[in-house]
Amino acid sequence: MSKRVLIVEDSKSVASTLSLMIKENLGYKTVLASSVKECAKILLEYKGKFDVALLDLGLPDSTNG
Repeated sequence: MSKRVLIVEDSKSVASTLSLMIKENLGYKTVLASSVKECAKILLEYKGKFDVALLDLGLPDSTNG
């Protein structure tokens, strides 16, 4: 079973760079979300099947972003 990383980042260039680096250097699968709403949907869909999550703390749709 391959490892899976959730990347929550609203900058498309940052998200794609992180995803590419993780895939190429670690061989992990990545799933991208660009908002809190999208992240919540993905977390419900995958139900705890992420090994790690990288989170942008300043998302525009967050309560403190």
